[in-house]
Amino acid sequence: MGHIPQLQIIMSALYVPIRRAAYQILGYLFPGTPLVTIFCYHSISDDGWDFNVSLSEFKKQISYLSSRYQFITLLDL
Repeated sequence: MGHIPQLQIIMSALYVPIRRAAYQILGYLFPGTPLVTIFCYHSISDDGWDFNVSLSEFKKQISYLSSRYQFITLLDL
């Protein structure tokens, strides 16, 4: 039983580097093809659910992202 939390920590630590490597490989295989990231929030609420984000935190995240990236709609794809 003690190994499961350690495995989760290792998997969490590896997720971002693996994802970045995958995007780099895709960029190499398909040069000039813009990559699009789609964000999906499970819930925007202050109810304490593990998979939600508070409204104030959501606003901070959107402000940060919009200052650095161009937002588009699904129709723009």
